[in-house]
Order: sequence, then C-alpha cells, then structure tokens
Amino acid sequence: IPVYSSGANWTYVDSGEISLKKFAGNLLILKFVYKSTPDYYATWEIKNLKIVEGEAAITSIAQLNGATVAAETEFTATLTDAVVTYVNGGNAFIEDATGGIQLYLRDHGLVAGQKINGTVTGKTKLYNGYAEATAWDISAATVEEGAEIPCTTLTVSQLLASYLRYQNCMVKLEGVTVTDALVAETNDRNGKIAQDGAELALYAQVKNSIDVPEATGTLIGFPTRYNANLQIGVWESGHFTAE
Repeated sequence: IPVYSSGANWTYVDSGEISLKKFAGNLLILKFVYKSTPDYYATWEIKNLKIVEGEAAITSIAQLNGATVAAETEFTATLTDAVVTYVNGGNAFIEDATGGIQLYLRDHGLVAGQKINGTVTGKTKLYNGYAEATAWDISAATVEEGAEIPCTTLTVSQLLASYLRYQNCMVKLEGVTVTDALVAETNDRNGKIAQDGAELALYAQVKNSIDVPEATGTLIGFPTRYNANLQIGVWESGHFTAE
C-alpha cells in the first residue's frame, strides 16, 4: 500500500494505485487481512475499491516495490523527495515517505544525502524475497545534495508489525539486547537481537568486517530478508553503540 493513514483519526486516505501486474493472467481472490500487535491495533475501514485495466503509475518507492516481479524488469517512476540514505560500494539505499529499496550496481555514482525529485528509470527484480534495483538512472530528475538523511526510531515490535513499510529503510533500534554476537574474526555473520520478548535476526552485510558484541544498546541497520527470514542488515561495526 503506497500511502497509509496515520491511524490516529477516522479520515479516509487515498491509498494510491497498487499494481497487480505480477498477477496478470491468473484468477485472483482478493482478501483483506487485518494484523495487529499488543502495541499497535488501530482499526481499518475500506471505503472504495476499484480495479481498472492499464499500467499503474509509479509515483513512490512503495509502488515500485509492489510492481517488482521475479524477472528483471524495466521501470519508469516519478519520485518525490527520495533520499539516498547509505552507500557501501556497489550497494545504495534509497527511501521516500512510503518505503525503501536497495540498489546493487557497480559504479552507480550515488552519494548519501542526495535527494531525488522527478523521473527515475531503471530495472528491478525480486532477490531473496524482496525488491532490489539493478539499474537506476536519475539523469532526468532534479538532484539536491546534502539533504538530511532519514532514520526512523522504532522498537523491535513496531518494526515487526510494519516490516514491509520499513524494509530497506534506515532504522534506529534503541534499547535492544544483542543475544547472539557478530564476530568478524571468525566470519560469524549471523546474530540476534531481543527486546521485550520480541526477537529479530542480525546479519553482517560485509564479510569479515562486522563486530557487534553481546550487549544492550542502540543499533542502526536496514531491515531486509532472506526469503521468509526477516533480519536486520548491519553494514558497519560502528552502527551499534553499547550503553
């Protein structure tokens, strides 16, 4: 869903166009499934639903993610205030107010702090269960340098309750306990964090480079997944600060 309501009032919000392109040629049953947690349980109402033929206009990263299919496919999107949040070699993360996407491309030329407005073309595909960009051309867009980099502060429970919304976005998890460390020396890239009974896997994104000790503190990372397994991607040892 590209646009969510605030959950704090009864005002209806236009969700934006949602592409069903990946299901073309199939018989569909549409179901609306309500999920909540003890911390987040706002109710939902759907006022109007309209299904029309044609290509959905992509005006947000959430829509771009929703239109991504298994095969590498070209896209054209018109983005608003899409910010490059982090760059590490051929990996770059871009997010707007609706969601985030990871770009994997050698010599992409992106720099953290760039704000993109306008037409972006490129290619996406599904990689281990989530959308990944494999080409990203911003030559037709307006690019502002030095923009503020968004980083959303969440609890582990909040993140798990809205995982698709924050996947590939930069998030800050305060007061989490690392119960299984990441150890660069032994290339132990799999760990775990816990908070108030909720657990989430950690993954060191850079081989032989990430040390995160068993301690309580603040973690900055990018929610990702390996197929059905949800995990926080850690790109630098300095992204964890022990209390």
